[in-house]
Amino acid sequence: MEGESLADFLSRAPMQSVVGMPLGDVQGFYLDIVLASGDASVRLTGTAFDLPDRTEAFLLTASDFNPEEWWTGPGGQPGWKAEDLLGTWTKFGKGRIWQGPRLVRYFVDPDDRQRGLPMQGPLDSAAAIEFGGEQGRRTDRLVLYATPEYPCAIELATTIERCDAILASLQEFAPQTARTTRVAGI
Repeated sequence: MEGESLADFLSRAPMQSVVGMPLGDVQGFYLDIVLASGDASVRLTGTAFDLPDRTEAFLLTASDFNPEEWWTGPGGQPGWKAEDLLGTWTKFGKGRIWQGPRLVRYFVDPDDRQRGLPMQGPLDSAAAIEFGGEQGRRTDRLVLYATPEYPCAIELATTIERCDAILASLQEFAPQTARTTRVAGI
């Protein structure tokens, strides 16, 4: 499995750990989310991009995860307490999404593209990623969204209503870079 693509990792790798760094006390919003299989780890973050019309677009990006660089405080001790999302989802019946394989769909804000947002980064400027069970049931899904509500944070939507509301203004697309970007450690 050496050199598995990011797209394959997100859709196929059985996740042993999914943790998020909470955005303070704001429920359902995270500074980072780390997906870890037995072989590799990927860190998803929200970021802002300055557009030519002097507005900002918010998008997701991915990078290899290095625990030594993740929100450490003085002396290298953890600066914040990460939340075990996989454990929480398993309690509510959504843990099976992470067993793999799973459906993964990528979404972009078409208004941002029209205002000059280029396809960049390992996720080609995706604003949201939807993860779902292989059967594609609407109840077996969740959405990670680079929300403008809290810039550079990720909203984790788990209800049908919230997932639908986020995706209603976005457009599905097939990122090419995620298919060629390699995940280290695999």
